Amino acid sequence: MKSKKKIIYIVTKANWGGAQKYVFDLATALYQEKYDVSVIHGQGNILNKRLEKEEIRTIPVSIMGRDYNIFSEIFIFFKLIIIFLKERPDIVHLNSSKAGGLGALSARLAFVPKIIFTVHGWAFNEPQYNNLLTRFLSWLTVFLTTKTIVISKGDFEQAKRFPFFKDKFIFIHNGIKNIFFKDRNSSRKFISDITKTPIQKPWVVTISELHKNKGLEYLIKAVHKMSKKPIVFVLGEGEERDHLEKLVESLGLKENFYLMGFVENASSYLKAFDVFTMTSIKEGHPYAILEAGLAELPVLASNIQGITDILDDKTGVLVEKENPDDIAEKLEGLFADKRKTAQLGRNLREKINKEFSFSKTLEKTTSIY
Repeated sequence: MKSKKKIIYIVTKANWGGAQKYVFDLATALYQEKYDVSVIHGQGNILNKRLEKEEIRTIPVSIMGRDYNIFSEIFIFFKLIIIFLKERPDIVHLNSSKAGGLGALSARLAFVPKIIFTVHGWAFNEPQYNNLLTRFLSWLTVFLTTKTIVISKGDFEQAKRFPFFKDKFIFIHNGIKNIFFKDRNSSRKFISDITKTPIQKPWVVTISELHKNKGLEYLIKAVHKMSKKPIVFVLGEGEERDHLEKLVESLGLKENFYLMGFVENASSYLKAFDVFTMTSIKEGHPYAILEAGLAELPVLASNIQGITDILDDKTGVLVEKENPDDIAEKLEGLFADKRKTAQLGRNLREKINKEFSFSKTLEKTTSIY
């Protein structure tokens, strides 16, 4: 007889974003509680390296990535069936849209007893996927699951409009663990030494993958409109790098914008900065804002679902998405009122400690298991 409950997590890519952090936090917490935990992942190597350090087994399916190709999807589908038949998990926990759809169907055909899917933002909320096919595939994924976790209020409201199985949905916010922050001076020196950047001007930061959903082009255009320009640091990597670099250069902002790429333990350096931004056009329930809040940074972010679960007018500054003029005006307002920015940071930290602890997320999630 099995002495441990066997859980397999699946995530489409092994880079380091919200879905990957979610999987890492749950997998490492459950492993410590003596569950039998494994993680299937696609392209990338950051997540699997971190999991291996924690002695958690990873199963790479290297062909699995964000882009769609019919022949690749067929291969991934049968590969997952083979893995499930071999591993015989009690639970498969799916993360991100592709892993969700292919994983749910293959897990059903492999007779996995319990199939959980976490929605890190509905795919049909992305402009390029806002169509009937994507909505149907999202519905089908939920149909194939035992339970579907939704992490933001807006996504949960959309979920309740899915026909036939409203009882499959459960709303569980992301929760965050405590972070060890390096002090402001050493953090600033670290960033300045890498980028050769002066430290006299205000420093703005975002921790973000470089893809279209993150709306970084609107932040770039906003800084271009500002009379007193801050220095902006983007910590993260992604497929939009070339486009963003060209935009920065075309607007003459090479001295104001630094795409730093992936930075190990990026959140630990947050106290180096004066303002955190997230000008996304679509989000799930962003960890990066939770991290910035724990560092007591004032946050300026898009007024969209997922973000508004965390921020309101007492805990941050909300801007109209895809609107560089609004971003520029309100960013200048933050720099002009240091007392207000300090209070926003304190309020946000208090709210996060009260409402978004990882222990609550873990307790609610394991109750489904």
